[in-house]
Amino acid sequence: MRRAITLPINGNGSFIAQFKKNLFQFTVLFALLLPGFVFGQSTYVLTDKDDYIPYDTVFISGGGFGNMETVMMVFDEGPKLTHPADTIYATTDSVGKFEAWMIITPQDTGQLFTLTATGLTSALSAITYFTDAGGNLYQARNGTFSAPTDPVSWALGNASSSQSHYLENWSIPYRAVLDGLTSGTHTAVIEWNIRSSSKHAIDYITSYNFMDNPSHAGHAGHASESMDPISGISGVSG
Repeated sequence: MRRAITLPINGNGSFIAQFKKNLFQFTVLFALLLPGFVFGQSTYVLTDKDDYIPYDTVFISGGGFGNMETVMMVFDEGPKLTHPADTIYATTDSVGKFEAWMIITPQDTGQLFTLTATGLTSALSAITYFTDAGGNLYQARNGTFSAPTDPVSWALGNASSSQSHYLENWSIPYRAVLDGLTSGTHTAVIEWNIRSSSKHAIDYITSYNFMDNPSHAGHAGHASESMDPISGISGVSG
């Protein structure tokens, strides 16, 4: 099952969306055309995708360099300077090709990467670009039945009975936070499984605060928890 929605981006380049239950894929598609590879050039470096999310592996391949030489790959990031440029090395094969990989970390969210590969013997170089435009998906933890958390706390990862209480037919609130986007309209594509390992998993997307059918007070002994979608996030309001 696949659904697409269009969301407005605030002027400061951030947006928050709230969804129900466990979203297995959250992809933001936006207009960004950059010159990654020019057909016909002899020296090149490529990545297996144009955009990644935190903890993805970036698979890198290159060619047209010297035989059996060391290639230095420098990853410059922007617009935020979160840490010095990462550098990795690979050795080409007998025809000047190489493969390498690196891991995207959460601090890279919203970044544009400029990957420059340089042969240390031949001085040949090539450039490509990729992004980590994927955001972080937070789930609401509302405490236990006997010790509710109100308003809810937002955390990465799945809720469990040790810090949350939800019943069948209630919604589990999610929020998606993306930074570093330009003002304008962007399309968020979400995807989820209705069955997982032969068990029913996710029904559908509904209101983030749908937690009173069946009655929250009747089953938990207290009113349903409130939630602030921008709690703990700087640079956004209202």
